[in-house]
Amino acid sequence: MQITEDQRNPVASQKEIDEVLLRQTRENKLSPAFEPEPYKVIQKEGNTVVIENSEGDRKMRNVAHLKKQKLTAKSLYSKTMACSP
Repeated sequence: MQITEDQRNPVASQKEIDEVLLRQTRENKLSPAFEPEPYKVIQKEGNTVVIENSEGDRKMRNVAHLKKQKLTAKSLYSKTMACSP
C-alpha cells in the first residue's frame, strides 16, 4: 500500500483555503487541547503558517501547533450558503 504525502504529514500539507484548530495551553485535564474557533490558513511557508480568525486577527505559528478542522455537514452548509448570492 502506497502512502500519500497527506497521510504522512497531514498538517504540513495545509493549503491556503483550509481551516485549522489552534492548540491552547491546558489549565487542567478537563480543558480542551484546541481552541473551539477555527482559523483560516492565509499563507504557508515551510513549517510556518499564517492563520486568521473570524475577527481578522492574524497569528504566525508552527504547523505542530495546528490541527486540521474536520468539516461537518453543518459547516459545509453554512459555507455554501455564504457563497451563494
